[in-house]
Amino acid sequence: LWTAVRASGACARYDRLRVAQRRALGNPVVPGMFGPMLAMALDADDGLRDRTRWALSPKDWLRLVLTGEAATEPSDASATLVWDVMSDTWSGAVLGALGIPGDLLPPVVASDDVAGRLTDDGARLLGLRDPVPVAAGGADTACALHGNVLPTGHVQLSVGTGAQIVVPVDLPAPVADPVTHRYRRAERSGWYAMAAIQNAGLALEWVCDVLRADWDEMHTALDTAPAGADGVTFHAYLTGERTPLNDATVRGAWQGLAANHDRATLLRSALEGVAFALPDGGHALLADDVPLGPVHLAG
Repeated sequence: LWTAVRASGACARYDRLRVAQRRALGNPVVPGMFGPMLAMALDADDGLRDRTRWALSPKDWLRLVLTGEAATEPSDASATLVWDVMSDTWSGAVLGALGIPGDLLPPVVASDDVAGRLTDDGARLLGLRDPVPVAAGGADTACALHGNVLPTGHVQLSVGTGAQIVVPVDLPAPVADPVTHRYRRAERSGWYAMAAIQNAGLALEWVCDVLRADWDEMHTALDTAPAGADGVTFHAYLTGERTPLNDATVRGAWQGLAANHDRATLLRSALEGVAFALPDGGHALLADDVPLGPVHLAG
């Protein structure tokens, strides 16, 4: 849901926060995050609150199904926009501004804590003997970072539907109007800084669909069209953009088109447009005093 912009109206409620409360979020306010999306859903359906016991991230819902126990952990909680990075807990001020009842949010345990044990049904579903302990786990990027064991200052780059440029850091950097993100790692301590490019594979798949191309043809365009795509620029902002623009209303474009341009030119320009969005994110991290060292590819 992080590419959705339906919760833009709910984002305006963050303006009600005092400066210190806003700084304590440690993250830019974007509409695809858990907090704004939950506020929008509660607004859109008057009866939803009465029908809801827990509001959970996907992996936490799956664990609830398997164990019957509701919980989350800091790497996902810190990415909800209802988490106070300074006190390392849910933010009552943000919950109040968004109109989210605090009792919808689950208790928070460490990522490596046992957050429940398989029920009979959960064990039967997985073909395991109960009661197998189930760890709290972590967010996808946090788990990838944990698996890569990157030193502070090294960079993890993953390109999928979106793209993430991630750097381990020791502490959050709470500021009033941040551009890059700060989330908890899956370990017991530590954070990571992240530039989030919203339109990567998402934009390339759109180009393939519109031009009725496949991936082989797109990759071949790197050999058949000139570098720089003969002056054609693809702006990939099909769903708004997070880092560095933080603008849900910005939209994409092909710029510099001429009558002599062909499919290969458009396909190469799409690849270049996404590729050059990555250093935009890297420059935003540098501007936030995050050092960029060796790059490790993930995903």
